[in-house]
Amino acid sequence: MQSQTHTFIVNDSPLPCLQVGSGEPLLLIHGALANHTLWLEHIEQLSRHYTVYAPTLRHFGETGKNGPFGLETHASDLLALLEQLPCGPVHLAGWSYGGGCCPDRCPDGSGAIHKPLSGGARLPGCPR
Repeated sequence: MQSQTHTFIVNDSPLPCLQVGSGEPLLLIHGALANHTLWLEHIEQLSRHYTVYAPTLRHFGETGKNGPFGLETHASDLLALLEQLPCGPVHLAGWSYGGGCCPDRCPDGSGAIHKPLSGGARLPGCPR
């Protein structure tokens, strides 16, 4: 698996993003207490069919720690990242906290997301 890591500046904060594979773009968003490495086993398989982008969200791993922590911050960062990625609309998969950042907070009315998928997203105040 040959990959590249790009560091984007989103909302004045560095956001590293792993890129690997070729095909339609797929954006993978990790959960809490994790970073993009959560997806490495999946990326190995998915990169055979997709160009996979896996960022590490602000305040996680080695990313920037400036600014507030929360769903709104991370959703805003993801929208800013989507504007900078060299691709069209992305498929999006978020796990746990990452699923809470999207898709409802990243409206696909912008055309940036065309197939959102969220797994294990259970956030305070959300009905079961």
